[in-house]
Amino acid sequence: MNFKSIWNIWFPQEEAFSITTFYTSEKASQKLNLAIRQSCGMSGGATEREVFIRHTTPRRTQQQTYNFHGRWHNEADRLLLPGKFSAPTIEKVIVTLTLFFCIGMVLTAIANLTDWLPKKLSSEGLIFCLLTPVAILPSVTFIFAVKNQINNRQKRAIKHLLLRALR
Repeated sequence: MNFKSIWNIWFPQEEAFSITTFYTSEKASQKLNLAIRQSCGMSGGATEREVFIRHTTPRRTQQQTYNFHGRWHNEADRLLLPGKFSAPTIEKVIVTLTLFFCIGMVLTAIANLTDWLPKKLSSEGLIFCLLTPVAILPSVTFIFAVKNQINNRQKRAIKHLLLRALR
């Protein structure tokens, strides 16, 4: 596993998706709103300008949410709906804070070893500073790998809803 694949686990890229239909924007919005209301776990809405769909998967302690946001574009004899899928921003904040924390722990250990700190840490403190990132980074990677699998299922459900409603 190279660093790029780990980076994609921590910070998954927003995926673009587009669909074309021969309905008018008003008719397509009506069909999408009906499909959203009939689908379990889906919320959001479609207007004649834009579409916002949120898929929520209930979990024991929290809800997993994934979003699609797009805008209608008229092209010749058809209607195009390009948009992007995105996960909640809080996930990226959590990963960024975790990475900063781990980098800070390693820098503290290095500063202690090179006598940059005015007071030496005890050997237990040094071991703690070095082992904390070793424990946290694989744990966060595993948690977000599982979370990304859930997001992929939610993305497929939203795509299926869009295809079913607009075909």
